[in-house]
Amino acid sequence: LLHPLLGRLSDKHGRRPFVVVLGLASAIGLALMPTLASAAGTAAGLAAFFLVFGIVDTSHDLLLTPTRAAMNDVYAPRESELRSAVAGGCGKVASIIVGVVFVQLLVPRAPAIEDGARTADLPLAQAAQVEEARTEDEAGTTTSSFPPGFAPIWVVSCGGWFAVCVLSFGITSAWAERSGALPDTPEFERGVKLASVLLMGSTGSFIVSGGALPLLVRLAGGHFSALVIALVAMATTMVSFASGCPDWATAACIIVLYPPSYQIVANAPFGWLEEQPAFSASERGRLTGWFNSSLAVAQA
Repeated sequence: LLHPLLGRLSDKHGRRPFVVVLGLASAIGLALMPTLASAAGTAAGLAAFFLVFGIVDTSHDLLLTPTRAAMNDVYAPRESELRSAVAGGCGKVASIIVGVVFVQLLVPRAPAIEDGARTADLPLAQAAQVEEARTEDEAGTTTSSFPPGFAPIWVVSCGGWFAVCVLSFGITSAWAERSGALPDTPEFERGVKLASVLLMGSTGSFIVSGGALPLLVRLAGGHFSALVIALVAMATTMVSFASGCPDWATAACIIVLYPPSYQIVANAPFGWLEEQPAFSASERGRLTGWFNSSLAVAQA
């Protein structure tokens, strides 16, 4: 419920205050967590650690709503979808590199850690839409409805995020367990490192698929079809971890299928939203928040 509420507030008061506050909360919390983790041996230290972790996790997730809505405030729908996908791909690549290089190389015995412009540039029609939305919002004449087809997109998006969560948090350990290796054994560590290498191999696919996202959506026949295909691709990737499936097939799913599927799930709903005739830009933050709530439901 926090996502649509925050989105509605950002419609009224602007995106920047929420981006700044939530960004600072995430950054400060992340800086404090290593210190608090070392003091987690006491009840008070453990409570403080989980409190800060909760603040960091919540702030990070809530950041998705004002930042994504701001991207659509500034850029035309297709350009916004492309920029968000490429930026998300670069962020994904950075997180994988940090996780693999730092954890696997610098701390090889550590437990495995899995995978997490200006208005003047707008086309005149889009700029007019943004200005009209602001005027409507100030006058208090906006409505709180959902464009037709919103619910199916939300449900498929939620399924996609559930698959993303399963894969992101389980790829390395699931790969290591395929051979029957037990945790905390040399064989298990070798499996984790091999899976990490595969994830490194997928980094290029994240960026390439981000840049090709509008094309992928068109080839799929639209945003909803693209989401369904992405969901099937992620399900295929999960099934490929079953015993008896060749290692090369699982590796191909990790490198080829997972990155574009992730990009579609993370970005296609917002592209669909901007193209709806019944969509009002004055409701962008609220509806963006509802779409982001599908991630929270999937995580739960």
